[in-house]
Amino acid sequence: MKKVITLLLMAAVAVSCFTGCGDKSTGSGEINVTGNGDKSSSVEESSPAEGESASTGGSTSHQEITLESLQQANLLSNLFSQYDSVVYTEDYPDGFGAYTYIIETDTGYTLWHDYNMSGYYNEFIYYPHSDEPDRMTAWPIEIMPEWLDDFVGDSLLPAEDDELIFMESGGGETVFYIESADYDNVDIVYTVDSETLVLKTIERMNDNDESLSITTFHYGEEVELPERITAWQGALRTVTLQFLDEDATEIYQIPANWEFNVDDYCPWSAAYLDEACTQPYEYPGDGTDFTVYVRSETE
Repeated sequence: MKKVITLLLMAAVAVSCFTGCGDKSTGSGEINVTGNGDKSSSVEESSPAEGESASTGGSTSHQEITLESLQQANLLSNLFSQYDSVVYTEDYPDGFGAYTYIIETDTGYTLWHDYNMSGYYNEFIYYPHSDEPDRMTAWPIEIMPEWLDDFVGDSLLPAEDDELIFMESGGGETVFYIESADYDNVDIVYTVDSETLVLKTIERMNDNDESLSITTFHYGEEVELPERITAWQGALRTVTLQFLDEDATEIYQIPANWEFNVDDYCPWSAAYLDEACTQPYEYPGDGTDFTVYVRSETE
């Protein structure tokens, strides 16, 4: 990892020259990522005394930074108490890039990954229909609201058994890495805001000190949201599920031109459009409310 530190030190010099040409800090002292896809961490080699000095004035010292404190700082509930939107980009050396959009709703959060074409909204997971890719399907997952709040921590931060190895940092940023995180010979370098511990960049590097990917976080920026997110703010349809074997009813609302994914929600059952179970379920078309009658499949 010594090569990694040398590499980051060299990058920090170039980045500090670049970032010095424009003021990216807000009046409140928060630092907004500009979204140019470049790693913006500033890493400085300093003596322990200098490191202690740099940790004062509102910054969090290395000794105070734990996985738990990082997880708390990057809860969506905490991020959206400071910012209106959260977007992170993933960039790869071959030119491939991907976006993940997260916004707050009246009752939770909605998220969309454009790289695997899937998303979450409150209790729903949604993605394109397997046979009709222009049609979106959605179905509820009970654990979704609580899980979404910790989405960043669960999916992007180190695991409990990872050792956080800190590097000397400056410019309002703290840098640490973990060794061989995903698989052998891969290190992951994290840059966080020294005061808030909010994630700024994540870079995966191989044992040759070559960058495999870099994830850059953009907070509070005005972005054009994909239709898969904004659809939940438009016209909705009501879908009623009648469970005939249990004499139970569930009612959901989804965008008016989306389909409720009965097959994934009730994989053990057969679905019909009539209570007598003579008309097998078929998509009834856009815009209309409908009822699905569900019963257990018989041998």
